[in-house]
Amino acid sequence: MRKLSHYINVILFIACFCLLTASAQAQTENPSSDSSSAEQSLLILQSRIGDETVIGNAFIIKSGDPCLALTSYEAVKGASSIKALVPGQGLVTVHLSKYSQGTNLALLEIPAAGLPAIKIGDHEIARPNTPVNLICAAPIMDGIDVSASTTLVRPGTVLNTITRPDGVILRVQFKPGIDDITSGSPIILPSTGEAIAVSLSLEISQSEMLRFAVPAQYVYALCPELSNGSNIPGFVKVKDGSEAPVLKGSKPKEIGGHGVLSYVIVIGGALLIVGFIAYKTRARKEKVAPFSKLPILPEGMDMAFVTADGTILPSDAEIIKIGRAPAPENTWVFQDSTVSNMHARIRKNRNTKQYEVEDLRSTNGTFVGKRRIVSAETITPGTIIRFGKTQEVMLMLRTQSENPMAQLGIKKR
Repeated sequence: MRKLSHYINVILFIACFCLLTASAQAQTENPSSDSSSAEQSLLILQSRIGDETVIGNAFIIKSGDPCLALTSYEAVKGASSIKALVPGQGLVTVHLSKYSQGTNLALLEIPAAGLPAIKIGDHEIARPNTPVNLICAAPIMDGIDVSASTTLVRPGTVLNTITRPDGVILRVQFKPGIDDITSGSPIILPSTGEAIAVSLSLEISQSEMLRFAVPAQYVYALCPELSNGSNIPGFVKVKDGSEAPVLKGSKPKEIGGHGVLSYVIVIGGALLIVGFIAYKTRARKEKVAPFSKLPILPEGMDMAFVTADGTILPSDAEIIKIGRAPAPENTWVFQDSTVSNMHARIRKNRNTKQYEVEDLRSTNGTFVGKRRIVSAETITPGTIIRFGKTQEVMLMLRTQSENPMAQLGIKKR
């Protein structure tokens, strides 16, 4: 009786094992979720840029031999070599086929067959507050090389869509935040499993929570055969991968049998002599005081805001927004590290037709004259306003362009 019970237990164990094996195989052949299908299409990139090894992501968009993969151009920009971790093959050298600096997308050729592809989706489906998932391959390192990867899924939410001269860009918020290895990762719609966008790096958004992403549909300009009738944006400028710039390393090379130091001393001495002669014989340029050259305002414009070099700034809007963030967030955009993203605003009073400036809790402050303001203040003609440490503008009258030095009492420095 004990032997019979033993045999029954063995048979039941074998049956359970077979059922589990069959179930696992069925799940492999028919993934139960769209995200698992996206995970199988992920590739981790290892690029050599200058003297650094940079890790990024890519994902297969067309199967075949070779396969085609999509990534952000910033993940491979300037790379002297690009490798991808291919399942069963390890690190293989890949080819940069095409790229677009305007949309920040790159198309890679992967020397492998049979890799599953992700379907490209329409980014316009993603309205504000639409839930999305970012699928990322995180590296497992063996020394300086990637030997394996693990898959990370980060839930996020679409905040809004920004229109730029080169197309649109999505703003997506993730909790918890994500880091630079996700550059080139697909952003997936959980309901369809389609990739609607490609993640960019932290260098653009300056926040681990907030991430900018490029619509994946722009790949149709790089690879028209993928298009299913969608209009390819005409503004996308596509370049061949062989034209991509390569950032060289900075390590000095030995020249013949002589030491590098002797060449450095000789060349450095010659440059010093040439520089000294050029300095002594240079044409002396007269220093121009800020706001000393004011423009002549167009007909019908009695006053305007101008920069220190005499550039007329747009001031038609009732509220002028000033900061480092690009349009349309700001009316005046100053690419200055001391200017905050949303730094200040100038409001026009409809009744008095005067302007008021207000600081928006900026880091380095807004100044009227030499005084930092703490509340909204009225701007009078001739007032100089400073945003941050260096960016100055002035409200000028039409009459001041005739004799600006006398009108303002500015002395040359």
